[in-house]
Amino acid sequence: MKGCTSKGGAQASSFCACTLTEIQNTHTIQELNQLGLQMQQTGELPESFQDIVISCISRLQ
Repeated sequence: MKGCTSKGGAQASSFCACTLTEIQNTHTIQELNQLGLQMQQTGELPESFQDIVISCISRLQ
């Protein structure tokens, strides 16, 4: 969380907490390992993570 919240204040903390919670609620450890490898290979954020980011941004507005 420190890397996510280091430069954004309270709103960043809320966003980071939201994304972390949603990722943990929707992916198993095995899926997260696979997605991590995929991100390393492609340099792109998986679509499921993109959906979570958009959802959390919407909640904070």
